[in-house]
Amino acid sequence: MVDAYNQRVQFFDEQGRYLGEFGGNGVEAGQIVNAIDLAIDDDDNLYVSDAAVNRVQKFDADGKFIRQWGSFGSELGQFYKPKGVAVLRDRLLVIDFGNHRGQIFDLEGKPLGAVGEGILSPVPDTPRIFETASTRRLASPSDGQGNPGTLLAGSAVLVTVALAGGALTRRKRRSGP
Repeated sequence: MVDAYNQRVQFFDEQGRYLGEFGGNGVEAGQIVNAIDLAIDDDDNLYVSDAAVNRVQKFDADGKFIRQWGSFGSELGQFYKPKGVAVLRDRLLVIDFGNHRGQIFDLEGKPLGAVGEGILSPVPDTPRIFETASTRRLASPSDGQGNPGTLLAGSAVLVTVALAGGALTRRKRRSGP
């Protein structure tokens, strides 16, 4: 559990008994200033977003620091108040709140792209997933070159996007009654 005001992550068992914690107020590796969220991968590693320090830290299942990435800025791999984090197979999605986007990383912290306003801005070795929203197509078929097509999130449709093993998975839900 993230305990943002006490600059730590706490562990509890299924009955709610306290098992331990890690973190502590500070900007050094393994310390936490304002942790907002955490995610856990299949190997039980934890990814903690720290909005005050503009970074993501990776810890093992015992809370031992592994690595960190990020700094203040708007370039790929930089953050302005990273908040939510989620692991989807071998990818980490980070909500880069202040930059109005989500960023996609591999589980070692390598930036793979950014999602915002319906557009993915890939780095050179990442396949293009979205074209611009002005294409006005919702979930067009693959072009046969490994690009799964385009996606537009209109006001009447909520689209949840997950990158899983290089493939695009989508679920749409109509808003309103």
